[in-house]
Amino acid sequence: MVQEEVKASFSWKYLTLTLISAIVVSAVGIGVSKLYESRPVKEIVVYDGGQTNLLHDYALLKDQIEANYYLKGNPKKKIETLFLKISAIKNTGNEGAENLLVSFNLSEDKASLVSNPKIRTEPKEIIDAISVTKREGESTAKKHVWNISLLNPGESVIFEYSIYSEVKMDDIRLSVLPRKKDWVILSKSLLSSKKEINWSFFTFVVVGAGVPILFILTIFLIAIPVYRLQWNRRPDYREKYGSFIRFYMNHWPTRLFDPPN
Repeated sequence: MVQEEVKASFSWKYLTLTLISAIVVSAVGIGVSKLYESRPVKEIVVYDGGQTNLLHDYALLKDQIEANYYLKGNPKKKIETLFLKISAIKNTGNEGAENLLVSFNLSEDKASLVSNPKIRTEPKEIIDAISVTKREGESTAKKHVWNISLLNPGESVIFEYSIYSEVKMDDIRLSVLPRKKDWVILSKSLLSSKKEINWSFFTFVVVGAGVPILFILTIFLIAIPVYRLQWNRRPDYREKYGSFIRFYMNHWPTRLFDPPN
């Protein structure tokens, strides 16, 4: 018996299946993405940038340089402690936060907040489009309450606070609390956040690579029983290919149920 030459259609078969898989996965991915984006997320994150002791920094050459600091006013008060505290308020949700209240509370009785901290935004240009105002009626030397008119998704307001005292202090405690009804408030370190993995990108890469492979494997696994059924029913297929593996790898799926020649 003369064996008929078998022309492999391996590449075309897998290319077609891969193309179909890519189209299906892309459609599913777009649908899931749109569904996620449409889901309201109300979340504010407070990033703690730590604090710096400006007067008792060990890097200063105390044995060679002497400096004194005084609080402006009459009479002038000598400052023995001066800390710099940086906090960032970021909207990590997907909805804008209007009239967001943020309170800064100083725990130490012998320390005070400067009346006007340095305020900047990220992106920088939004500082001209929003208002960040202190609620004077609710603010004291140890507590400041601010109103941020609007904070859109991804935007941040950064407060650089100076805390001073007439007595020497080794540490201060300044708590930052945003208040917004029905919003989730989280706290993170501004320093460690720079080292965090971008889990959204990581998930995208893993899912983007894994889903198509899983989908293709699923198609192949589902096709095996159908190929096996035709292999048992069709002696012409067995005669042409000689083995089930060659039949499965080389026979075009759309011609699986063609009538015998």
